[in-house]
Amino acid sequence: MKKILVILLACIFVIPLAACGGGGSAKYTIDTDTVDLKAVPKDYPLMSVEQIQKGVDELHEKNFDGKERTYEDLVKIFGEEGAYFKKCDTEYNKVTYLTYAWFAEKDKSVMVTFKKDGNKLIYYAWSSGTVLPSKK
Repeated sequence: MKKILVILLACIFVIPLAACGGGGSAKYTIDTDTVDLKAVPKDYPLMSVEQIQKGVDELHEKNFDGKERTYEDLVKIFGEEGAYFKKCDTEYNKVTYLTYAWFAEKDKSVMVTFKKDGNKLIYYAWSSGTVLPSKK
């Protein structure tokens, strides 16, 4: 009985710690105390200006369709993983928000905020950084 109680207590303490990882499994991370769109990870493969512009246009178009999007959906839109600002998570009303950025040549960037929902990152908002949607 004691062994079961010990295992149960261990699970109670370990599971919340595992959930606090944020974007811990991110391929690219940024280790700054604030969101700095000039802090491009050294190993980040810069996209072309055309590629990031296409991604911004698609994101802008899909922004109002009411469908839930995940981090993986944005990876498909931009064709590359985002870089995670690992020290910039924010908690508000018991919801954790994580910030990622996508970078391109000529200092072009897009910042995206995700809400953490269990192990899923749900798209919440984006800021064009230095890339505006094309006028159509």
